Amino acid sequence: MLAEIRALVSEGDSLSLVAKALDYAEYMPLLIADPNDRTDDFRALVEELVAAHSGFADALRELESPTNQAPPPVSAGMLDSLGPGESGEFGMLA
Repeated sequence: MLAEIRALVSEGDSLSLVAKALDYAEYMPLLIADPNDRTDDFRALVEELVAAHSGFADALRELESPTNQAPPPVSAGMLDSLGPGESGEFGMLA
């Protein structure tokens, strides 16, 4: 999204669209960090930007891509297979 905003500025496009996109870009990390699932709210912001400027369509495609979906929950039995010093949550050394 930030790359598209930069392109809008360099092309001299609407300052109101640039301001709106920057406002959304500032707010979106708060949606991601919220302990509640705010995916629908996040998607609505991206869809609004796409409606205003088609250049944001890549962000929506990325959001909808299968690789951007939440992984399945880890079952208790899966954690038993970890070796000493490994973390089940991120698979990193402790």
